[in-house]
Amino acid sequence: MFSDLPLIFSWYIPIAFLGIVFIPLTRKLFPWFIDHGYAFSKIVGILMCGYTVWLLGSLRIMPFTRETIGLVVLGWTIVNLYVIHRSHEHRPVFSWSIRTFFSRTGKPWRIKLMIAEEIMFLICLLFWAYIRGHEPSIRGLEKFMDFGFINAILNTQYFPPQDMWLAPANDPRYVQGFYINYYYFGHYITAFLTRFTGIPSFVTYNLMLSTLFAFTFVQSFSIGLNLIKRGLTDAKQAILDSTLTMRDVLAGLLTALLVTLAGNLHTIYVFTKGYPNESPIPFWQILQLNNNSNYWYPNATRFIPNTIHEFPSYSWVVADLHGHVLDIPFVLLMLAVLLSISVGMSLSKMRSVPDSPRSGILDLEFTPGWFTRLQTNLLSPQITHAGMHVGYLLFVGMLTSVMYMTNAWDGLIYLALSCATLAIVTTKIEALYQQTFSIKGVIVNTLVQIGIIVASFLLFGLPFNIHFSPFVSGFGVVGGWEFLQALGIQNLPDVYKAGPFLFEKGNSLHSPFWMLGVLWGFFYFNASFFMYHLIITVQAQHQSVLESFRSWITSPASMRTVQQRAMSWLHTAVEIIVKRIKTVDVFALLLVIVSTGLLIFPEFFYAKDIYPGHYRANTMFKLGYQAYIMLSIVSAYTMVIIRLHVSKKRPSFSFKHMLLSIMSYALFALVGIYPYFSIESYYGVIKTRSYEGQDGVAWLKTFRSGDYDTIAWFNGNTKMSNASVLGTSDPENQRDSSNPVVLEAVGDSYTDYARISAYTGLSTPLGWPVHQWLWRGSYDEPGRR
Repeated sequence: MFSDLPLIFSWYIPIAFLGIVFIPLTRKLFPWFIDHGYAFSKIVGILMCGYTVWLLGSLRIMPFTRETIGLVVLGWTIVNLYVIHRSHEHRPVFSWSIRTFFSRTGKPWRIKLMIAEEIMFLICLLFWAYIRGHEPSIRGLEKFMDFGFINAILNTQYFPPQDMWLAPANDPRYVQGFYINYYYFGHYITAFLTRFTGIPSFVTYNLMLSTLFAFTFVQSFSIGLNLIKRGLTDAKQAILDSTLTMRDVLAGLLTALLVTLAGNLHTIYVFTKGYPNESPIPFWQILQLNNNSNYWYPNATRFIPNTIHEFPSYSWVVADLHGHVLDIPFVLLMLAVLLSISVGMSLSKMRSVPDSPRSGILDLEFTPGWFTRLQTNLLSPQITHAGMHVGYLLFVGMLTSVMYMTNAWDGLIYLALSCATLAIVTTKIEALYQQTFSIKGVIVNTLVQIGIIVASFLLFGLPFNIHFSPFVSGFGVVGGWEFLQALGIQNLPDVYKAGPFLFEKGNSLHSPFWMLGVLWGFFYFNASFFMYHLIITVQAQHQSVLESFRSWITSPASMRTVQQRAMSWLHTAVEIIVKRIKTVDVFALLLVIVSTGLLIFPEFFYAKDIYPGHYRANTMFKLGYQAYIMLSIVSAYTMVIIRLHVSKKRPSFSFKHMLLSIMSYALFALVGIYPYFSIESYYGVIKTRSYEGQDGVAWLKTFRSGDYDTIAWFNGNTKMSNASVLGTSDPENQRDSSNPVVLEAVGDSYTDYARISAYTGLSTPLGWPVHQWLWRGSYDEPGRR
């Protein structure tokens, strides 16, 4: 490990430099975070610089070279210096220091927290680099695909890059070749950092995985820390007292552990006889006292038959640099931005709020001044009473666009979550801080802000979408064909299409409840307690809220009173959300609701792809992955709430709540032991293997030494723009526009076929044809070849 430290620090230092450069802009994004969002400064810097370089290359203004990257980083450095200058107009810009920039808050411990987060990041980077170094080979599963994308991107000057597994054809339509028709932006970010640091791609593949691990841990830590701090502190008091407590730190660490390393309750099978991989048996039927040392960790991600339900801890172990893994830092950045928006609503220019319900809260008339407030909202330099600054909206739109280009489902999921957060925040701001309130004004205000986000989402992703063809051919309805048959509709074809919806015969499998309980039981145990916490909080604050619900339920159900009852219910719901629940709790509640929707969706619908027997697999995989991250954050928040209530012995909490606390931590122990089995099974750190290094192609020297020399020759003798792949070291060595093609045998996916094109980024006539079938939505071109 020590011999690789210079290489690791050569990777770490440029990334840390970007983080330092982008502290001023990050602080603008997270003014209410007690660490001012320092944990996110690196990913903000990578995002802004990386996207700018990609945009310049997509518009063919500047090529994808180190010179372009250097100019872009310099430009953003000037922007951040300008932000500093604007923040301290009375000081010469060169007299500024980090300590001065943060001294306005008068919190000297803030610098210590930032240093602690930096040390935490470095420790996590070194830790997973050490783990990965026990089996660093870029081989197996879909690593050839991911590594091939990275090298193909490094071989291009302008975007989109050419597909390394589908060379140009003798066809007028494809004389320029085939672009990568995949969500490649995360792979591009890896290539961006490869070129920025000048380290070979066969090393940066593994270092990127360790960096993602470090990002996930530190960013989750910051989210948990700030969520607990703002959730358990009165909003007005938080402005005056933002001291850092051990409770806050432990909450952050708990969140980081759950998001980054935890598994699910499938580890209960450690205490059973085990079961055949394809035939799960209820754990209570095969329990035994002795430990099952043969526990097979991938079963936790393939438990429900013909589906996939992965989570980050599994992703680090199997080490595929897929879009859903590369997108995790952007996902956590988005969640942090939305939390910052929610917290900012509570803390920005606090005013006294009357305890009695507002009269006319559901006034359906436009209130004078709402349009003026909207204008102020969009032009104000910070989150205001009427909403938020347009800069926030543009950033959220850009971030969702980047997430879409990295992993499509993520962009759509968090676009919806952003819009929901905006709607709630705008409603609370108008109801709490404005002298007058109008439902129509709130609706228009919200729609304008959502319109800005959606417009920027489309605009920032336009250069990608012009060349991309989605390979989802519709949405299937689970059991829909059988349902139509039950309705008496006869003579249906095996595949019946109605608009975008497909009714396919035989696609009617649902997930057994006990299996869902094994996968999600820990999270919904905590989510249920969180809901209970909200209920007793509302009840303790305002008994009349519950009474209004009771009166609404028991009132006569005549047609004459339907509208009145609906308005009464709406009034009560707004009253609860606006007045009785903290904004941070509303945000956590929103995460639970969205996550639940993501888990329910695959039980009724699925995105149609080319896999007939696993028709729900990708849909459940992509949606469940995001649900796991969001529910992990809420679970950590809830576990701290449980512990605090028990320790303070509040009257509303009794001995049964202490039992709940014990159960919560027992379940936490089950999900927490997962990495012991997964890491040891794959890497053999403790028993079977020794440290081998970060070189991802070293295995070729042992098993295919001729291929190693061949790849080195190709990379050294074809004119490539990539100075960072195996066997080339001259940064001036540029590939010509003819894009050399290498001929190699065609074989099945998930095998060692197409290794030459993957390891060089050179195009081959056809590689991994089933993957091409998926990406192109048709087998026509692969079939001809």
